[in-house]
Amino acid sequence: MNDSLGILGVGHLAGYMVAALRRVRDNRRIVLSPRNQARAKELKSTYECHIAKDNQSVVDECNVLLLSVRPDHLEDIAAEIAPTPAHLLISCVAGVSIQRLQVLMPNTTIVRTLPLASAEVGEGVVPLFPENSIAQALLNPIGKLMVFDSESDYELAATAAVINGVLFGFMAELSEWFQSKGLAAEQARALVIHTLRGATGLADRMPDQSLRDINLSIAGPGTFTRKAQDIIIDGEGFESWLKACEYIQRRFSEKSV
Repeated sequence: MNDSLGILGVGHLAGYMVAALRRVRDNRRIVLSPRNQARAKELKSTYECHIAKDNQSVVDECNVLLLSVRPDHLEDIAAEIAPTPAHLLISCVAGVSIQRLQVLMPNTTIVRTLPLASAEVGEGVVPLFPENSIAQALLNPIGKLMVFDSESDYELAATAAVINGVLFGFMAELSEWFQSKGLAAEQARALVIHTLRGATGLADRMPDQSLRDINLSIAGPGTFTRKAQDIIIDGEGFESWLKACEYIQRRFSEKSV
């Protein structure tokens, strides 16, 4: 029981977590809630998980619980389970504060995380608040674990997680533009992916330089890069991204109250 992981809410995020853990050869027993039978059976078949008879059975069988339901389902599942002080509840419910979770599930240790889809391949940020040695041991192998000292800082990381998903829309737009100019779909896709990977890879290997300094060293006066950047700025391209960040952060803050 101590090494088992129980997952309450078997949707996309649960799938990311199970795939990520199995990829790093974490072979602990994983017990799934039965509500989404089709998805639970798929994970059972692919990753050797177990399906519990009900949500309380997940709690009874596992000391570590991953809560990955949508916010509007939170109260319903809280009414079905009774975790104890012996449990660690790792919440992946976006925008719901630990204070709110503790009202619904008192006397239980609760932390928050929000793994990205990229955790399946060992990439991307895995935010955590607050620090917890058991949660850190579970999450550290599946991506770039970042432990935050305050819940407000954690919410900023959750905002970044949302923008991570939007980046796929940006990549799709670029890829489709290159295709409209004559590139094959495979070439356009690879061109976009590896262009962005090159930028992030370079930045990661230059920790002593700010991102702004790297940008200015490349987008020098008179360069095509500077001209392209000026066009984007004039069209409020960067500002639109920041407006989206402000909106998501504000919604998370409202939901956390």
